[in-house]
Amino acid sequence: MAIGFSPFDESVAITTAKIISYRKGSNDYPLTFQVWDGVSALAERMRIDNTGNVGIGTTGPNTKFEVWNTVGRYTRTGIGGSTFYVKHNDNSLIDSLILENTQALTDYGTGILFNLGYDGTQDAAGTTVAGGRISVAQEGTWSSTASTQDSYMVFKTALDGSVAEKVRITSTGNVGIGTTTPTTNLTISTAGGTANVAVTKGWLCVDNDGGCIGGTAGTIYYVASATGNSDIAENYRSQETLEAGEIVQIKTIPGILPPPSADSSIPGINSDFQIEKATSTSQTIIGIISTAPGNLLGYNVETASTSYPVALSGRVPVKVSLENGPIAVGDRISASSVAGVGMRASSTGSWQATVGMALEGYDGTQSIPGINAGKIMVFVSLGSPNLAAARGTGELSQLVQFNQDVNVNGFALLNVKSITGMNGLWRIDENGNITAQSVETQKLTVGGGNTSGITVYDRQTSAPKCIYIEGGAIMSSDGACGSTTLTTGGTEIVSASDPVLTPPIEPVATSTPEILPVETTTSTEPIIIETATGTPEILPTIEPTAATTTATSTP
Repeated sequence: MAIGFSPFDESVAITTAKIISYRKGSNDYPLTFQVWDGVSALAERMRIDNTGNVGIGTTGPNTKFEVWNTVGRYTRTGIGGSTFYVKHNDNSLIDSLILENTQALTDYGTGILFNLGYDGTQDAAGTTVAGGRISVAQEGTWSSTASTQDSYMVFKTALDGSVAEKVRITSTGNVGIGTTTPTTNLTISTAGGTANVAVTKGWLCVDNDGGCIGGTAGTIYYVASATGNSDIAENYRSQETLEAGEIVQIKTIPGILPPPSADSSIPGINSDFQIEKATSTSQTIIGIISTAPGNLLGYNVETASTSYPVALSGRVPVKVSLENGPIAVGDRISASSVAGVGMRASSTGSWQATVGMALEGYDGTQSIPGINAGKIMVFVSLGSPNLAAARGTGELSQLVQFNQDVNVNGFALLNVKSITGMNGLWRIDENGNITAQSVETQKLTVGGGNTSGITVYDRQTSAPKCIYIEGGAIMSSDGACGSTTLTTGGTEIVSASDPVLTPPIEPVATSTPEILPVETTTSTEPIIIETATGTPEILPTIEPTAATTTATSTP
C-alpha cells in the first residue's frame, strides 16, 4: 500500500513523494518515505521497520534511531537501548553535536547537563536531579577580534546533592583540580584542606631537557629539588613518646639477638634500631628529633605511628638547659642529665658525644614551661665538644673524626688551629702555647723581650717565679713569665762580674823521681823518658868521657 504525492500543478504529471508500506518478509512490513531525487526518480529518505527502529539514509536501521550519509563518507547516529551514539566514516574531524550560545559576556557559554534520578522503575520515571555538567564558557567578553576569543572548559560533579566544579581547563591549557585559577600545567588544590596525589605502581620523572626516562615503579627521577624546610631526616621506631627537639640514642635491648637482616656486628640492637631519649651518660647518641624535615627517609605506613624523624643533616630546633652554663653561638651541644634535653658541651675533660653546633644563644630567659628548658636552632653535626665557643664567640666549624691512624704520607698539616692529646695530657693551642707533662729535647731556645723567660713553680709554696737573663745576669721575679712586663725589680741570682767557674786541675804526681843510669853517647839529642804522671822528662846531655858509668838525677 502506498500514498503518492504530486505537486499542485496540473502541468506536472509526476509523483514527487510517497509513503509506502510493503511486505518485506514474514511479519515484516516497514514504512518508507520517498521523495523526488531532483533528477528523475523517487528515492527513499527515511524508514521505520517493524521493530520501531528509525533509519535516515539507511534501509536497515539497527537501533532506535540511525542517520547515515551514504555518499562515500557517512555519519551514523544511533540510540540503542539507552545509548545514543554518532559514528563517522571520515578522514577529518567531524562535529557530531553542535551547541551554541551567541551572547558575548564573560562566563557565558553552553554545555551538557546530566540528570540522574531515584525512585524510578522500569515502567515509571522517577525523580531526577542534576548529576553533573560539562560546560564551555568565555574567559572574557568576546568580539570579532581573535585575541579576545578565549574560552575554558569546566567539569562539574554532584556532592551531597550540590553540583560544583571539580576540574577546569583554561585557554592556555592549564589544568586545575580543585581550583578555578590554575597557574601551572597541572595545579591541584583543596579549599580548606589537603590536596593529595598518588601514583600507584608507577614512576614520576622531572627533568630540564625533555629527555625524561624512567622505568622503575615507585621511583621519582629528577634533576634537582628545592624544599622550604631545612633538614634531612630518617625515621626510627621508638617505644617511648618522643617530641620534636629531643636528643635521642639507639636503644640497646639486652638478651635480644639481632635477626639475620640486622648487622650482626652490633649485638644487642634489633633490626628496627629503636631509639630513646639520651642523657649525659649515653654512649649511642645519634641525633635530634626533627620538627619538620624537608626530606624524610625510611617512611613506612605500617610503622608510621611509632616512628620519629631523626635529623641527619641541616638545622633543627633542640631542647637545651643551663646545666653547663649559658650557651653561645658556636658552642657544641651535648646531652644533659635530663633525658632528651641538651646543654653546652664542655671543651675540656672527658670525651662527650655532641649533636651539633648552636646557631643561637640561650641564657634561660625563654624556657619551656614545666621542664626548665628552652629551644634553640642547632646545626646538626655529630662529634666531640672541642669546638666550643671561646668567650661566646664560637665559629661554625665541623669536627672530623677518625677511627684509625692517619698517615699523611709526608705532607704537612696546614692552618691547624690547635691540637689536643688523648685525655688532655698535652696540647698546642691556637696561640702557639705548649702544655705537656714533660719535655725532652737536645736544644731549647728562649726568645728575648720583656716577657721572655722560664716559669718555675716553688716546691713549697707552688708560687710561680720567672727566671730570665738580663744584662748578662741570671735574674728571677715573682709571677709567671709574660704575666707582667719585666723591666726592673728582678732579683739577681748570678752577677755578670762573677768569675767563671772552671773545672779543677789534676795535681802532679809527687813521688820521688827515679834515677836512671845514663850510657855515654855521642848524640846531642835530649833523652825523653815518660814519668808516672805522663809528663815527659828531659835529661841533660852528657859530654863524652872515658868509659865510665855516672849516675845523674832528674832536675
